[in-house]
Amino acid sequence: MSKGIPRGLKALSVMNRFKKVSAVLYVEGPTDRVFWKTLLDSKGIENISIEIAGSCTIIDDYINKILNENLEIFVARDKDYKYTLNKIPQHERVLFTFGHSIENTLVYNEAIIDIGRSIGGEEEYCSLSVQSWHEYIINQLQPLVIREFANEAIGSGLSILGDHGDNLFGKTWHSDKFPTERILKKIEEIDEIISAQDILAATNIVVEKCNDIYCYIRGHFLFSLALKFVKEMMITLLDKKSVNISNDSLMAMFSMAFRGAIDSGRHPHREHYMVELDKLITN
Repeated sequence: MSKGIPRGLKALSVMNRFKKVSAVLYVEGPTDRVFWKTLLDSKGIENISIEIAGSCTIIDDYINKILNENLEIFVARDKDYKYTLNKIPQHERVLFTFGHSIENTLVYNEAIIDIGRSIGGEEEYCSLSVQSWHEYIINQLQPLVIREFANEAIGSGLSILGDHGDNLFGKTWHSDKFPTERILKKIEEIDEIISAQDILAATNIVVEKCNDIYCYIRGHFLFSLALKFVKEMMITLLDKKSVNISNDSLMAMFSMAFRGAIDSGRHPHREHYMVELDKLITN
C-alpha cells in the first residue's frame, strides 16, 4: 500500500467527511491527478478531493470494494486492454479514460502541431508532418496492438510494446522511421506463443470496437515516440544538430495544450470525459 493511502475500508469510506469534500476520487499517480483535475476544473466541478492510490493494482482493489462492499469512493482508471475485453467491471463510481491511458488523450495531433508552431513552424508544414507521423505509427504498430489484445485476452504475460520505444526498436531508431525488421521479428516471436486463432479473435475485437488504433497504443510507449518526433521536428525547424527536451518538459507542454483544448471545447475526447465526470455529479 502506498504511503499516505488509508489502509482500512472504514478509513477509505470516511475520507470525504474527514476532508470536508463532496467526494474522493482515487487515481493511479501524480500525472493522473493533474489530468483529472484539469477536467474537473473545465467542467466546473468543485469540492472533490483527488487522491493518489499508487498503482493500478490498488485501483482495481478499490473497484472490487466498490462493487462488493459498496465502498463510498470514486476511482479513475486507464481503460488499457482489459476494458475492451470486458475484464474490468463498470460501475457508476468508476471513471475511465477515452483510450488505453491518459497519454492517448494528451498526445494528440493538435498538441504536437502547436509545439511546432510555437517555435516558428508554418501551419501547413507542421500539420502535414504530424499527420504523416500519426498515420505511419498506426500502420506500423497495428499488428502489435492486435497482439497486445490477444496477449491480454489469453493471459500470455508477454511484453510486446512495453513502456518505451527503445525497448522494441533499440536506442538508434529515429522518429520518422522504425526498423521494420525489429517489428517483424517481434511478430514472429509472439506468433510462436499466441495461436493464429487467438490473434484472429483479437483482430475481430479491434475491428469491431477500436475506431482509432492510435488510442490503443500503450500510453508510455506512445509518449516515448512523441518525444522522439518532437525532437526531430524541432531540429528541423530550428536548423540545429540536436535539441534537449526532458520527459517532464514535454509532459508539461502536452498538459498545457490539453487544458486549452478542453476549456475551448476543441479536444476530440472532450465529450467522453464530460460524460464520465457526470458520474461525480449524479452519484
